[in-house]
Amino acid sequence: MAPGAPAAESEALQQRLRQVEEELKKKSDPQHTAKLVDLAQFKERIRQIEEATAPISSASSRPIASIRRAPRLAGFSQPRSGAIQLQMVRRNEDRKKLSEQIAKLEQRWA
Repeated sequence: MAPGAPAAESEALQQRLRQVEEELKKKSDPQHTAKLVDLAQFKERIRQIEEATAPISSASSRPIASIRRAPRLAGFSQPRSGAIQLQMVRRNEDRKKLSEQIAKLEQRWA
């Protein structure tokens, strides 16, 4: 700014500078936004896993051992009960990994 600049122009420039600084503060950090999106996606995936597991759990509410002993009475065959067990184990492992990732993200950004 020139040494003989009017005070009004200097004041307007200072006000604009403050306005730009405030706008910068309001803008979110891209990394923070990406982490929040990841967090939301992980939580949604856990919800989907739990939703998909609920019918399996209720369909196999009897202990697996009783299903193996009397598969026809329980309405299950051994291969099907084994597949159900594998599916439940995989989903629980996925849920555990996602929960760990969520905990890490929440710890970093809390």
